[in-house]
Amino acid sequence: MVSRACFTFVVLALLASAVVRGEEYVGTGATVGMSRNLRSVAMGGVSVGLPPPRRGAPSNAAALAFCEGRSIYSSAYTRFGAYNAGQIAVTLPHVAAWLDYVQVGDVPITDEFGNISGQFAYRSCALSSAAGMRWSELPVLADAEGLRALSTSLRFTMLRDAFGDFGSGFGARLDLEMLIWARELPRALAFPEDLAVGLCIKNLLSHPMSFDSGHSEDWASTAEFGISARLPFDLLIASDFSSDGTWRLGVEWSTTPSLEVRAGACGGASPALSMGVGLALGQSVVDAALTWQRHLPSELRVGFTYTW
Repeated sequence: MVSRACFTFVVLALLASAVVRGEEYVGTGATVGMSRNLRSVAMGGVSVGLPPPRRGAPSNAAALAFCEGRSIYSSAYTRFGAYNAGQIAVTLPHVAAWLDYVQVGDVPITDEFGNISGQFAYRSCALSSAAGMRWSELPVLADAEGLRALSTSLRFTMLRDAFGDFGSGFGARLDLEMLIWARELPRALAFPEDLAVGLCIKNLLSHPMSFDSGHSEDWASTAEFGISARLPFDLLIASDFSSDGTWRLGVEWSTTPSLEVRAGACGGASPALSMGVGLALGQSVVDAALTWQRHLPSELRVGFTYTW
């Protein structure tokens, strides 16, 4: 199982390189970080410490190791008056791939007096692939039952974009994620069943964003810590904290076996509030999330997931 997961990860990475390099896109890296699914978006962007959902795709790569089913996920979203974007994701046990696309066109640029001085437009595409495994899946650790609860994943992201005088650009980065899910611990250990703790190190390795003009930008390196727990009345609460000062807080209430209501907030350089719902219909899940962010128009996202 481990060797198959590693092989699939390499194949996805090679496919990602072929797809991204084969097209011309315009953008400034806006798609990076948008691959959170709508469960995460509606909960303020929390993802690092979230366990796998009861239905659908996980919100972080480390949770892939705990997923047994398969899913296909797609979403479309609009920031009213600013841009339109979309996402497609495929999740299998241990591996996943995401494609994010953003298009912005003819946004007026105004000076300090409110006069239009030009227009801003771009397209951007990012493709990510990830593979995760439990530590107990390593042959040398197969007898360590407690390590069933610990997973590690690598996520590889490539971005093709361009902007203004910079011309076309390309960059790539590798992130490391880890997750401990108490549900998988031996029952002798007295931890709440749905307690999860995660760690994400972004930009573990990278290729700087390099443009045709010669301009180059390094990726920002950050570390994020996340924790979540399920409380009475089927209420899940989660939070993330980043080394850059950003924090996120989210809640999810399973009102019925088929309906989940979510809300969240994000603080830091770009404060935001969000809310949304998830509705399970047999093997399908329909999600919606609405985000309010300072200085930007509201954003509405709608997504559909099919699981089997």
